Amino acid sequence: MKILIIIVLIIFSNSIFALQGEGKYKVQSAKITYNVKHLLKNIKATSTNVKGVAVCSTLNCKLLIATPVNSFISKDSNRDLNMLTYTKASKYPMIQVRTNIPTTLKNNQFVNLKISFAGIDKEYKEIKLVSSTDDSIVTKGTILLKLSDFNIEKPSLLGISIENIVPINISIHWSKID
Repeated sequence: MKILIIIVLIIFSNSIFALQGEGKYKVQSAKITYNVKHLLKNIKATSTNVKGVAVCSTLNCKLLIATPVNSFISKDSNRDLNMLTYTKASKYPMIQVRTNIPTTLKNNQFVNLKISFAGIDKEYKEIKLVSSTDDSIVTKGTILLKLSDFNIEKPSLLGISIENIVPINISIHWSKID
């Protein structure tokens, strides 16, 4: 489930497309939320511990976004601890998202993301990102992360496993470094 959050961080990186010109940008603030569904209940967990940088040239922007797996908090501390075991967080403590995006991309575009989670790298293609540049640069999106893509065993309750697809919602606010 925390892997899903990493995917959401990758989606945030699309806000760089709204940046004007060359330069370096960093994550000013971010919120990543994953939603795990089970027949009997839904669990939402959120992280605001997100770091990221984008380096933009006239041709493209290279982005790296990361969040600690243990930074996702739900209202169930036992579930949070259990998830750290399932996602192998002690061995792979970070979720990373990388992308290389042409600066010619516009808002509401589809991008490819490389997500590193639980020791596995997986490319997610054509993820839709929405960017805005009102007073700040903001990127939002949703990644439909599959636990099976990262060899994560699905936890179960009363013999019924959670769903394999975990939606990750991302919202990232960027600021220019230079």
